[in-house]
Amino acid sequence: MAVENVKSDLYRDQSLGGNIPPALMAHGRIHTAIGTVTHDAAASAGSTYKLGEMPSYAIPHWDTVFEAANWKFTDMRIGTKDDIAALVSQTVATGNGVPIAQLDANHGKPLWEVLGLAADPGGMITIYAHANGAASAAGSMKFVLAWIDN
Repeated sequence: MAVENVKSDLYRDQSLGGNIPPALMAHGRIHTAIGTVTHDAAASAGSTYKLGEMPSYAIPHWDTVFEAANWKFTDMRIGTKDDIAALVSQTVATGNGVPIAQLDANHGKPLWEVLGLAADPGGMITIYAHANGAASAAGSMKFVLAWIDN
């Protein structure tokens, strides 16, 4: 059995001139935007709800969550303006929308990649909720957008 002394990718192997770890990974800070969005009882399919913005290069954090309890649509669709379900696509009955699971396949990936974009568009990406059908009553959704930035 070999005894290993290994460093994580947060350390640069200076003797080999290795890559410098990305600042977001080594020294990132968690930023949050906490809000509530409401909808009318007469809201129909195709309605959009602008929730907030996140930097395209930022790493989404698992504290991001969308509350289902008072969202009076059958489905919860959270994404971008053009990709309505890029983050969450589920029935409201299955509970809160949690698009970033801790240590999942999106671990350490920037927002643009988590959203399935081919390249970083740069700037801010706006996150939307979309009505996939008619509302059953007036309602609201509390949400937290959380990301790692420097």
